[in-house]
Amino acid sequence: MSGPHPTISAWQREEREGYFEAELHDWKLRVTWTPRSEGSTGGFSWEAKREGEKTLESERLVEEPELAMAGAEHAARLDADRRTAAIAERKGAGDDD
Repeated sequence: MSGPHPTISAWQREEREGYFEAELHDWKLRVTWTPRSEGSTGGFSWEAKREGEKTLESERLVEEPELAMAGAEHAARLDADRRTAAIAERKGAGDDD
């Protein structure tokens, strides 16, 4: 596999349904398989849900579950970085008083 790799080992596979789940930066991450259909070769996709936030989803299917996992983790990490920067900005604005 080339490309990004998942960075956490917390991914758990749900045996009966066949999806993978993890939690990272307050996001619930899920990777699922979409079977081949007319117009689609099938593949793995991800979604990320966080209370009070819009659900994030992959824009395309990928061949390897690890690529989907890495994509979900990347989305959660970007959001965490954005929230951290916003907190730091608010704290910095409060120091000027």
